[in-house]
Amino acid sequence: PPPAPPAPPAPLLVAVSSAVNGGFADVSCGASEGIAVSMRAVASQFAGESDALRIDAGDFVGNSAVSRLTVDHDAATLGAAARAMGYRVLSLGHRDLAGSRASFLAAARAIGSDGVRFVASNLHCEGAGQPLCDVVQDAADAPVIVEHGGQRVGIVSLLHPSALTDAASDRRAGLTLDPLDESITREVAEARAAGATRVVVVFDPGGSAPLRQALDLANSFEP
Repeated sequence: PPPAPPAPPAPLLVAVSSAVNGGFADVSCGASEGIAVSMRAVASQFAGESDALRIDAGDFVGNSAVSRLTVDHDAATLGAAARAMGYRVLSLGHRDLAGSRASFLAAARAIGSDGVRFVASNLHCEGAGQPLCDVVQDAADAPVIVEHGGQRVGIVSLLHPSALTDAASDRRAGLTLDPLDESITREVAEARAAGATRVVVVFDPGGSAPLRQALDLANSFEP
């Protein structure tokens, strides 16, 4: 008889946060519990999914005033909090690009001090933009592969090109984003070649109709 087919890989559970945008602390006056709703929601979700791979889909730091003040006041504590929540990978989002570059760099260094990584798989940097790629896994770097639940999981994170056109000129200087249709096929192939048994693709859309954009991107993928 023919050999039995190989067993399918174990299911992969992924817990995802998105658009925290610096919602780390409550800025209301008077009595306060000290934690913003967005951060409480993320912590609650993660606590209920202890076996999940924990990632952020973009704008964890973002461009809010609270984000900037938090990072400027105590980036190390923010980094420790993010790691304590179990994040493995955080995607670079359009608000991360639009916000204070100095604050984002400080946050990325603090959060990534114990192996947690920010990812922007279709980003290239040169000149004034190079410090960003120094703290982010970009298109020029090896694929991001994390070990989880006995599987090697590739993480691909793509930004819509409008993330640059919508940013101030000083924030986009020296940065380019590869076309989405080329990037998804290339990055997934490179992750598989590097040994990924599963690949998770994160997409930060631009403008309106984000679901349509995501479907168009998925349909452009060439396996």
